[in-house]
Amino acid sequence: MIEEAVKNEGVWFTSGPEALATIADEIRARIHERGTDNDDWTFVDLGCGKGSMVQLMAKSQMFQHIVGVELDQDACQEAQRMMEDTKTSDIVCSDLFEFVHNAYSLSESQKPSLDAIVNAIVNAHQGHDIPWNPNMPGELAGRKTVFYMYEPLWSTDFTPEELHQKYCGLLADMAANAQQEVFVVYAPFAKYFKPQQADPECFTDNRFVLRSEIFADVDGYFAAVPQNVKDLIPAEMRNGVQVWHLDPIG
Repeated sequence: MIEEAVKNEGVWFTSGPEALATIADEIRARIHERGTDNDDWTFVDLGCGKGSMVQLMAKSQMFQHIVGVELDQDACQEAQRMMEDTKTSDIVCSDLFEFVHNAYSLSESQKPSLDAIVNAIVNAHQGHDIPWNPNMPGELAGRKTVFYMYEPLWSTDFTPEELHQKYCGLLADMAANAQQEVFVVYAPFAKYFKPQQADPECFTDNRFVLRSEIFADVDGYFAAVPQNVKDLIPAEMRNGVQVWHLDPIG
């Protein structure tokens, strides 16, 4: 049943448009909170399925570049088809952990001086685009980036210990070489259903700070429920959406 849903939908649960819009508003608020322009930022959906969130972000015109990363070949190809006419978007068929490790891998010769970092920040503020290749090693290290994760590995056979190691490693890759701000917008499953895969210690041990937490019907369970009834639904019955922030130079 799970395998069939993943094949057909790209993810097990669909993502409710209302919830995605709420999350998009939260992302916009956090970016503006930092006093920066939308077009300074890159958006990456780790485990994008058929690209619902990638498509929404492309329409929002909130980001300079948008990337969806998906391992399932059928879902990835469908996302590529959906986004083929969008110039600012790329869909990468890849393991998300390998993608992040590569995107933040810098050789000693690639590691910039303080002057180079300052110049990159100045160029970004002056509207000068940096050449873009989502598959280039170290490509995201010098870019302000928002990552979105909606429990992409929840239906896998990894043990909790293995998942902990993988997610902590992913965040450690970001923290090790990030030269610009990073937000991770993480939507764990409803607390009554399943524990978080990326637990708070993974974030705090890698210098991320929790900026906000909202609750949204990401699964679409309550889509037909009137708003006055939705307001009575306990938060633990809905998905918590956590916004974590890393500022390597702040």
